[in-house]
Amino acid sequence: QRGGARRRLAARMSPSRGASVATLCTPKPTVAIDEVGQWLARDDLHDIEAIELPSKAVADDEAALLGSVAMRCSSRLRTLKLRGNLITDLGAESLALAMMMLPGSLTHLDMSSNRLTCDGAEHLARAFLGHEPSSSSTSSPIKERLESAGDDGGNSFGGGRACGSSCRSRRVLDLSHNLLEDRGVEAVARHIDG
Repeated sequence: QRGGARRRLAARMSPSRGASVATLCTPKPTVAIDEVGQWLARDDLHDIEAIELPSKAVADDEAALLGSVAMRCSSRLRTLKLRGNLITDLGAESLALAMMMLPGSLTHLDMSSNRLTCDGAEHLARAFLGHEPSSSSTSSPIKERLESAGDDGGNSFGGGRACGSSCRSRRVLDLSHNLLEDRGVEAVARHIDG
């Protein structure tokens, strides 16, 4: 590979499928915008199934470019893990716009422990869950599902799960440890098909 560790493509074993998963990650403690730009120029992005950059000081500018990287990964991208970074609502909106261009292959989005508020959470929920918000306020059954950690399938939101009858596959959205407050949780809940 060109660039050695700077442009590392890791192959990991997926316990559920027993197959190698092409993952875009870096051993560096931080990810700079020029590095993400170099990733964008790679020829092998169509093979990437996961982007995992936890606690790498990814900020809004890098998040916007990572959205472009995700679009280049296209239908193979299943996992986007950006927990523990510096992403605000602006970066979340950029990522959400990119996710809306993906063919629906993304099944795991971890944006926990960033700097998101209600607005960023709503952008991500709309793009990731693919449901327009319902016009009614959040009903108590949805709230109960959001708070229930014992459900076997469906969409996961933070520690709890929520899923409507039309769920085809398990989708995990983790927005925990952000500044969502009640308004943010309600905004996300409006996008859950119930």
